[in-house]
Amino acid sequence: MSPMEPIELFSDLSIEAEGAKFIWPLHWTGPVHRDMFKGVDICNFSWNGGRFEGHVFDVPPAIPTWVPECCARCIVIETTADGRTENLHFQNIEGVDCSGSVVSVYGYLRKDKQTRARNIEVRNCRFKRCGKFMWDYGYLWEKLVFADFFTPAEAALGERYASPENRSGEVRFLGDCIRVDAMPAYRKEDRHPFDTIAFYGNNLPPEIQRGKCYFLLGESDGKIYFSDIPGGKPFRTSVALHGGMYLFRNLFTVFHWGYAPENQGPGKGSLDLVCCSKINVRDCELGANGDAMHIHTSSDITFCRNLISKARMGAFFLAFNCDHADIHDNTVYGTNGSRVLTVERGCHDVSIHNNVFTGGGRGCWFNQNDYITISDNVFKDNVQKGIQQTGIGRRSPFSGAFERYPEIYFTHALKSYSNIIMRRNVIESTPDNTQPAILFEKNGSGIILEDNILQGTSREIAIEGNADVQAARNAGVAEYNKKSVAEPL
Repeated sequence: MSPMEPIELFSDLSIEAEGAKFIWPLHWTGPVHRDMFKGVDICNFSWNGGRFEGHVFDVPPAIPTWVPECCARCIVIETTADGRTENLHFQNIEGVDCSGSVVSVYGYLRKDKQTRARNIEVRNCRFKRCGKFMWDYGYLWEKLVFADFFTPAEAALGERYASPENRSGEVRFLGDCIRVDAMPAYRKEDRHPFDTIAFYGNNLPPEIQRGKCYFLLGESDGKIYFSDIPGGKPFRTSVALHGGMYLFRNLFTVFHWGYAPENQGPGKGSLDLVCCSKINVRDCELGANGDAMHIHTSSDITFCRNLISKARMGAFFLAFNCDHADIHDNTVYGTNGSRVLTVERGCHDVSIHNNVFTGGGRGCWFNQNDYITISDNVFKDNVQKGIQQTGIGRRSPFSGAFERYPEIYFTHALKSYSNIIMRRNVIESTPDNTQPAILFEKNGSGIILEDNILQGTSREIAIEGNADVQAARNAGVAEYNKKSVAEPL
């Protein structure tokens, strides 16, 4: 099936698709963003059965037939500003290798107005390797900067896709300064206000650490000066060298915003629900070559008895301003993607209980939330991106060394978080993890930490600055470390 325009869906429609197959073409032609079925302002709609088959980009040794930015959503329902979307039921649907979400439901979401899609049920569905493709944080940067650690096919991805607008031409080291062909423009980031560079290539001076962050000081007559600390003395090299050396500029942008292909469309996760209320997702299997699932700006959410079987990026992802969510009795395999569990900015009244979260890459992240209860869960081996081994761990764009992460961390991003309860959880660290088991950044209040069990090498609880943590009866804790806050670069 290869529609250039989607097949229209209507209200008061019941689709029985058991035994049907809907197949995307082997080779992609035409627009890179495409939908198969689509409706607007749909009420009283159900879809039962059917199998969607497609193709999704993957990294070597896979040989993909679609480009990374392809986004092919299967069933899409949208809402207009004054429209009404409600009573949608999806069950017994399969999806395999679809480069876009299989089920997408969107209310109307703008800064000045929201119209929620209401009463959304997704039950007994199986979505494997579905959702738009994502590279992951730092994947392309690492493949280019440390190309000799990877296969030629992996290194070629870095050369082709790694942020060309932030890469220079040849760099010449002159001892006390450098000259650069085609120096990239500076892009200021509020979260990282310094002008940063990192060098790579085959012939760097011995004093220069490949992939490490250096700070630009200024330029005069084509000579560029840099330091190894912000505002420091100009860095000097013992030799003048040229040939086969380059740099990245704007490291924060390169690393953190390079997770998705350029020009990629919507359809995040195998299941994408945005601006909805009364959501019920149960008894499903979800997996993706990007985020496994995505619920954003929604309320009254039940997510239970689901299996997340693969995630190249985030596994369970509750994003931005979600209220009244009950997350229970799920098994989540992070498969060394990004974070195995994310509850992002502004989420309120979330209960996470009786789940298993395992095999994640960057741990579990709670950011600027309040009234979060985390109880009776198992967290095991969730910072595999911190393993100090090429191909498993991920290198930092600031040190050039492998990154490390806490198992679970609560952050404020210059705001605050409050009323956090953690009770009766088992937290087993990734082997050899040297970071805390739990990190509470400053600006946290009303935090209760009781009756948890810490296992493995990481058994420290770190409490930064003014974070208010009341801890009791936590087994296996090696240290409660109350410390001042080290401001990030």
